[in-house]
Amino acid sequence: MRYCFLVDNNIPQLPEILENIGEVHKFEGRQLTNEIVKQSKATILLVRSTTKVNEELLRGTDIKIVGTATSGSEHLDKKYLEAQGILYFDAIGSNALSVAEYCMFCILSYAEENNIDLKSKVLGIIGYGNVGKRLATIAKHIGISVVINDPPLLESNPELLMNETHLEINEIVQVADIVTNHVPLTMSGKHKTHNLIDNRLLEKVKNGALFLHSSRGGVVCEESWVRLANSGRIVVDADVWMNEPNVRSKSVSAAKIATPHIAGHSYDAKLRGSLMLAKSLERILQVKLDTSQLEIECNSNKKDVSKLSKDEIFSLLKNKRIDETSSEFKKLASDEEISNNFEKMRKGYPKIRECFYDFEFKL
Repeated sequence: MRYCFLVDNNIPQLPEILENIGEVHKFEGRQLTNEIVKQSKATILLVRSTTKVNEELLRGTDIKIVGTATSGSEHLDKKYLEAQGILYFDAIGSNALSVAEYCMFCILSYAEENNIDLKSKVLGIIGYGNVGKRLATIAKHIGISVVINDPPLLESNPELLMNETHLEINEIVQVADIVTNHVPLTMSGKHKTHNLIDNRLLEKVKNGALFLHSSRGGVVCEESWVRLANSGRIVVDADVWMNEPNVRSKSVSAAKIATPHIAGHSYDAKLRGSLMLAKSLERILQVKLDTSQLEIECNSNKKDVSKLSKDEIFSLLKNKRIDETSSEFKKLASDEEISNNFEKMRKGYPKIRECFYDFEFKL
C-alpha cells in the first residue's frame, strides 16, 4: 500500500525516509492552510509546533493520522481530532536533554558569576518528567542536592520517586536555592498547571535565588517574576513567555538570560523527533522504515556526562551559544521588534548539537 504524507520541511530526514512507502508533500509550518491540505490529498499530516492542527485546518480534508515531531502537543486540538476519529501522536521527550543542558548552563553561569559553591546549594525541580529526570541526574553528578515536586507522578507511580526527596510545592520554593519548572501546560483538571507558580508562590522563593523558566509561558505568572527580578529579589533566566511570539520587551529585559524559546531547539532534538515519528508510523502502519542513519546521527560525537567534571561540562555547554543568543534577543528594544523577530531568531538558531549522550532516551 502506498501512503500520502504532508510533512513540515523542518522535520529533518523524515521526508526522505517516507518516500520509500509513499508520496510526500512538504510545507512551511505557519503557512499551511486548509486549501493546501485538501489539494495534497494527504491522509497523514506530520507537523511541528508552529502548525495549529484544528478544525479550521482539517475541515473537509482526507487526514486520518496526525503526528507532531515535538515534545509539547498544545498546538493539536485533541478534542476535535478525537471527535473526528483522527489518530494523533507526539514525540514527547525528544528535546528533553536539550532543555536539561540549557538549564545546566544557566546554573553553572549563575554559580561562576556569583562565585557560588554549588555543592552547598539545593536545586528544586517542579515536574519530574523527561526534562526533570535528566537535569536531576546531571545536577547530582556535580554535587548539587536535589528536591522534587510532582504530585501526578507521586499518585500514579510513587515507586519512581523512591530515591528522591519529594516536597510540596509550597516547601520546594522556600528551601531551594535554584528553582526550575518542567511541567506541561494544562488548563484544567486536578493537576492543572496554568498559572501554577503564581505570585503567592513566587513571593516565597528565597532572596537571591535563581529561577529558571523553560516549560511554557502560562505556567508561571510573568508579571510577578518580572517584578521580583527587577527588584533584585530573585534572578530569572527565561526561555518561554506569555503570548509568544508577542513577547513584552519589559519581560525580556528583566531576565538575566533571555532567549526566544530555543532551549529545546537543538538539531539532535529534531533528529530524535524524526526518529520517534518514524517508529510510531512503523507501529501504526505496520511497515518497516530505514531509520539507521537517523539513529547513527542521534548518537554521534556525544560525551558521557557521568565521566565529566563540572568544569568540563560547563566548557562543553558554552558551545550552545546561549549567552550569545540572549544578548541578541535583549537588543530588540520594543514589543514590535520582538514580535517581528521572535520566529526569525528561532528559525535562524544555529545548528546546535547536544553535548551529551542521552542516557534516558528509549524508543
